[in-house]
Amino acid sequence: MKINNSKAVLIESARMITKPSRETANEYADATQIMATEVSRTMESSDELSACFNDVLDSNLQQTMRDNHINHANFIASLLTSFQAEVLVNTVIWVFSAYEAHGFRSKYWNLQLRTWRHVINRHLSIPAIEELMPLYDWLIAHIDDFHSVAMSLRENEE
Repeated sequence: MKINNSKAVLIESARMITKPSRETANEYADATQIMATEVSRTMESSDELSACFNDVLDSNLQQTMRDNHINHANFIASLLTSFQAEVLVNTVIWVFSAYEAHGFRSKYWNLQLRTWRHVINRHLSIPAIEELMPLYDWLIAHIDDFHSVAMSLRENEE
């Protein structure tokens, strides 16, 4: 019951995010590859990265992280063209659960999303940045909520 309520609250909150324009969606989509690569490079050089994983960051975990950044970019690009709060929330909960089961800590999401904000600011136009930041701010603000719901769902599956 609590899980559904938390998830419902997240969905209701996500419905308040203003859908970016078609121009912003196209601009983001055109830059996904370069931004995902820069997010990976930036994070790999961060002193904060080692605290983001349960184990030592080996080549397999590093590749999983890089894949996640590409998946993130592609998902957001798709979401921007057809924004649905339920899809956003359900996908983020699944991602948290799946990646945390593979050794990613909740600290990873904060570092990753802050890095995305930085990279978006370097690669996109000011109008696109202004339209995208509410989504990224919302994701960052709800990291603990997503983590809690994902952990509760994983515990219920066991």
